[in-house]
Amino acid sequence: MILLYGNVNFDTKFDFADFNFKEISSTKSIPISLKDSYDNAIVNQSIVYLYINRKNLIFDLSDFSIKENISIEDLIYPRKLITFYSKNLTYQHYNVLDKDEKVTLSLFKFKIVSDKNIENYTFILLIPKKGYEEESKALASLLESNGFEILDSVSIINLFSKLRIINNYKSKIINPFRKKDNIYISLQKIFLGEIEILKSNIHGVVKDIDTEFLHDYRVSIRRSMSIFKDFKYLFPKEIYLVNKAFLSNIFKFTNNLRDLDVFLLFLHNYKDGDIDIKSIEKTVKDKRGEALGNVKVFFKSDEHKKSLSKWDMFVNKGLIDIMRNAENFTVKKSVKKVLKKKIKFLKELNIDYDNISNEELHSIRILCKHFRYIAEHFQSIFNDEASHNFIETMKNFQDYLGKNQDISFQINMLNLLKEMTPSNDIETLILKKIVERDNNLSLFSEYYQKFQEELKCIKIKEILK
Repeated sequence: MILLYGNVNFDTKFDFADFNFKEISSTKSIPISLKDSYDNAIVNQSIVYLYINRKNLIFDLSDFSIKENISIEDLIYPRKLITFYSKNLTYQHYNVLDKDEKVTLSLFKFKIVSDKNIENYTFILLIPKKGYEEESKALASLLESNGFEILDSVSIINLFSKLRIINNYKSKIINPFRKKDNIYISLQKIFLGEIEILKSNIHGVVKDIDTEFLHDYRVSIRRSMSIFKDFKYLFPKEIYLVNKAFLSNIFKFTNNLRDLDVFLLFLHNYKDGDIDIKSIEKTVKDKRGEALGNVKVFFKSDEHKKSLSKWDMFVNKGLIDIMRNAENFTVKKSVKKVLKKKIKFLKELNIDYDNISNEELHSIRILCKHFRYIAEHFQSIFNDEASHNFIETMKNFQDYLGKNQDISFQINMLNLLKEMTPSNDIETLILKKIVERDNNLSLFSEYYQKFQEELKCIKIKEILK
């Protein structure tokens, strides 16, 4: 399939010696819609779904594939697609014949009407019959010499991004701190930003708009807990423990729902495979429904409101009260102290490559996450050039550890399901995941040694401005 576009009049007739055009349908109009997840995640992965409403056809414009007889909601389940753009598409359909009057490909000429961004552009979609791919390329070449340009996946994303109603949703708020800023004021800004993100996602969780609302709700709490823990030396122990409990309370109650969301995402990968996952998926969906109901009740409860209110009060008032009676620690001095301690701990880790446990891997992953959160929140005082290699290596190492954690979680969930719904399909899936986990573990020493090499080279004075 080849897609072209150009600033060419829609009514232009083509006359090429080696191609005959037979009109199949005169100009018609159909509604189309452009869909993405609410947080733009799908288009950010270079995927655009163009939905032809009346024909129930879906064009995946990242790989030029056509999907038929599938519900568009199933494409990224349990993620959900939202319509960002709806217009009418005017099109003409032709069969392209060779000299022997044999159909070699279908040609769809179309334009999107009433859109000032691209209303002057004409699009052409070439769909070759099997064995006539070269003829399709030859026709595309002729069209290029007549004012058209072939659209690859990157240029398609850029073009269609212009049409979208851009969502201003942000899952992270980054503050431009200066190295001499007061650390207490800076921490307050961080926590206030995370509270804003947390609260903005509750509605999406309750309405079950998309699984990522719960994910971002949890990440905002996790980031707050991580920063709070790393800088706990700035607070009286009792105050730290009390407020840590508030955060922990509003986080842990969503664990079960998030686990089930992740498991459904995992099962979705096997939708078109040899393993029948329908019965497994139904069981997990039922359990997810129960877990979502429990979370909704919790969000409305006095317990949730009280914990969130107490944390809010500490951030807005309690933290500043502590600052008034504390030494004037700067951002640079405080971040330097935390980084020094973390790097020392990571350097001294004694790892047995041959007998590393999942628990140890998870602990290392959490350490890397904490380091990453600091690097993100205080990126304005990091020296990009000096810290780039280390941060990139750490991200790769963390991604590797995350993959191992995901596989281990999936195996645990499958074993649980096997007890509830004995099935050869589940057993097959478990064996596949065990092999995948063992292969992943065999790479640990490679990732860890590279990480340690970067640790040895790092100098705090150089990575901070």
